[in-house]
This record gives sequence, structure tokens and C-alpha cells, in this order.
Amino acid sequence: MIIPFKQEYLHGFLEFYNQRETMKYVASGKSEWSSDELSGKISSLSGDYPFGVYAVELKSESRVIGEISVFNSFDCTEKVEIGYILNSDYHRQGYGYEMLHEFIEYLKTGYAVRVVVARINSENISSIALCEKLNFKLSAVDNIDGKIRHTYEL
Repeated sequence: MIIPFKQEYLHGFLEFYNQRETMKYVASGKSEWSSDELSGKISSLSGDYPFGVYAVELKSESRVIGEISVFNSFDCTEKVEIGYILNSDYHRQGYGYEMLHEFIEYLKTGYAVRVVVARINSENISSIALCEKLNFKLSAVDNIDGKIRHTYEL
């Protein structure tokens, strides 16, 4: 299930935000978060739907295992940027594909989003493969503070 963030999900978010393996490809690379820091970050990303942070809950375990964020990087709702994080305990099990596939359909049908952008650290081979499996196309390669970033569009 993918649901807008609620404060009750913070504990689950802290679990994966504090995993080095999970956070090593996220822009900041930070893997030591307090409740206050993470609450502040999530609040700063909140906006009018569809923008904001969503929790990914594994229904069979009633457990938050990840997040999907929608960023207003282009000042419109027809083209949005997404970010996603999945608890490393659930990597390589098909959850990433399932959550992104369903969420992209939700954005396109529910909000008339026409273009979805994902920016990925070039070392994150799994995430690049996931985007390619979902038919994203590479649109740019940038060097940001010495790190190579790939931009994919769907």
C-alpha cells in the first residue's frame, strides 16, 4: 500500500533512514537521523497533492518498508520528479518494481502527470536497472559535486 505520510509512520521511516546500505545512494548519503530531523525533512517536502512524501507499507506485515516522494521540481503537475527509498531488508524481492509501477499509474491517471523524472546516482546500478525495466529513458548525465547523476524520464 502507498499512502500519504502520517506521523505514526515515523518509526518505520527511521528504521530505513538509519541503514547505511539503504541510504548510501541518496543525495546526502546521511544515515543517522533523529526523529526531529526526519520529521523536519518530511514536513519540508509536504505540498499539495500529488507532491509530498508517501509511505510504502507491506500489507502482509503491516510494516512500513519504504517511501516514495514527489517533488515539484518543474513548477507544474504535468511533469514531476520522484524519489524512492526501500528498506534494504526488502531489496531484490520485486517490491521496488511493484511500488513504482503502481505509483506511476496513480500519478498518471489520478493527477494527469505526463512526465515522471527520476535522478539516480550512477553507482546505484539496481535503481538504474529498475527505471529501465519500467521503460524510463536516460535523458541526461550530470556531475553534481563530484558525483555522477543520471536523469531518467518516463
